[in-house]
Amino acid sequence: MRHDDEDSGLANEPPAVSPELLDRYLAGACSAESVQQVERLLERDVVATELVRVIRAGGVTVDMERLRGKVAARLGDGTSRANVPARSPAVRPFSRRYGAWSWGVAAAVAIAGIWTVTRSMTHAPVVVATKSYAAVVGRRTLLTLGDGTRIMLAPSSSLRVTEYSDHSRVATLDGEAYFNVTPVANASFTVVAGGARARVLGTAFTVQHYRTDRNVRVAVVSGKVSVTGANAHYSSILLTAGRVGDITDSSAVVSTPADMAPYSGWVDDQLVFHNAPAPEVLAALSRWYGYEFRFADSTLVLRHLTAGISTESSKEALATLKILLHVDMTFDGSIVTLIPRASRVTPPAPKNGADPIRADRAREVGR
Repeated sequence: MRHDDEDSGLANEPPAVSPELLDRYLAGACSAESVQQVERLLERDVVATELVRVIRAGGVTVDMERLRGKVAARLGDGTSRANVPARSPAVRPFSRRYGAWSWGVAAAVAIAGIWTVTRSMTHAPVVVATKSYAAVVGRRTLLTLGDGTRIMLAPSSSLRVTEYSDHSRVATLDGEAYFNVTPVANASFTVVAGGARARVLGTAFTVQHYRTDRNVRVAVVSGKVSVTGANAHYSSILLTAGRVGDITDSSAVVSTPADMAPYSGWVDDQLVFHNAPAPEVLAALSRWYGYEFRFADSTLVLRHLTAGISTESSKEALATLKILLHVDMTFDGSIVTLIPRASRVTPPAPKNGADPIRADRAREVGR
């Protein structure tokens, strides 16, 4: 028996569906005749049928306009159906069985693809909560998150912590902070600072990046941290305990210092400097005590300091600084001007650039 309607290709196809008609159909605002027109086309296109089902389900986070566009494209211009070849009568018994099987597989694959895409879209983590914290000049702020993670903010620092529905957390830092992250199964903890991202599962580390800094410094006390730059031309680097990474957009320098105190000593009330440029030392003291330091002699900028300075007393910190730099100080409100002592001859800096005056000279304070 011959089936002319099947062999005539698209001769009996219902009219194409316009985007406007599709919108009315999805909104339940079209006539019975129009409903029949749309559903006749849907019967011929299992992919479009599945898309319509997803749209009607609602209550999920998907791009509805994009899905509507896909349905309209399939039902509107007929291209999805025009590519179906007319079956040849000469091979009808085989082609009917094979054709039904092949189109069934194609439809199943298409539906699986739609399900995968919509599933990934609907299961994308969403923001559950966002909290902001700050530490003012001269004070640290200790935070404890709900999972037990402890964070200490250094003075003049701010932090925004965002928690997502998959329990992952992202902490955006401006300044300096010490993190002791509690491991949570299948939940990451990421610190973002100056474009760099430090991702951990459970570890203790510090991150430093103030707005005037050119690089992001990550120092790992224990555990492991994976770090990448915002526009880095290198793959992520893995920092293990005792290593320090200095990250920029285009480079990453990893070192293994003999002592981690310069990076985490401030957590225990001690600012530790190893051959640090004088401006770096003064910038740290400014954040801790709110002073603005000025040099009366530009040669002081070239000095390097190795010292341990207590964070518990600004008076003691300034007294230590006077000894280390061989300077006198004048005060004008919060402005401190450093003046080289004329009565002393400053010894020349050694070839390696280190300052010959060490932290033990600080013991002279208070004698």
